[in-house]
Order: sequence, then structure tokens, then C-alpha cells
Amino acid sequence: MSNKIRAFPEGNLAVPVLMHTASLDKGTLLTITDDNTVDKSTSENDVLVGSVEVPSRTADGTGTMRTRFRALVNFQCKGTIAAGDRVKAGAAVSGVQTLKKYVAGTDNDDVVVGVCLIGGADTETGTFLIF
Repeated sequence: MSNKIRAFPEGNLAVPVLMHTASLDKGTLLTITDDNTVDKSTSENDVLVGSVEVPSRTADGTGTMRTRFRALVNFQCKGTIAAGDRVKAGAAVSGVQTLKKYVAGTDNDDVVVGVCLIGGADTETGTFLIF
């Protein structure tokens, strides 16, 4: 298994995602709520991942999120990682780079490299937004 960069644009990345709430205003700040699903941020502790670029016309329909990230990648998970978890580098497995869940209060904040968009169990492939 090799890691795969799915998108690497010039500037900030726009990603098609499911939007839980229909017809959000362009620019509304978003947080990840489930695999490939975002919703309007409502808590001061939400991990903000982007803003509405193109709103969904229906609840749980497809819209476009403009992110602060530079790449959308598929990586092997080291341990279970859920959608919305912040991630750091994990130990390589048979030469394959991995990502691991960042633990607030335990890990150094400087090691965060992105956030999980689609989670996975240990050794499964997840999809991540990377700085």
C-alpha cells in the first residue's frame, strides 16, 4: 500500500463534502461531524476546518468547503482515527508512512499535521486534510 495525494492545489483547497445543514451562507465556518460530513460550527472548542464555498441545497447533500489545508491525502492509519480527529505522523509500517491521532494535553501542539476527513481503524486507509 502506498500513500496517495488526492489533491494538491495552488492556494487553499476546495473539497466536495456532505453538508449536514442545507443552504448555509457562503463563508459559514465549518467543523467535521462524521466521515466526509461537515456542519456549521456552534461550539468555541470546535476544530474549524474551512468555510462554505458552495452550499448544499438539501440536508446531508453535497456542497463545497474551502479549507485552510494544502492537500487531501489517503494515508494508512496507525491506531483508530475518527473523522474530525487532529493527526500527527505515526511510525512507518514496512516502509509506509502512517498518521496517528494527536492527543491534546499529551502531544506537543507543533506535531499536528492535519485533520481526518474519513476515518479508519488501525492499518486501514483514511482520508486526511494536511497543512
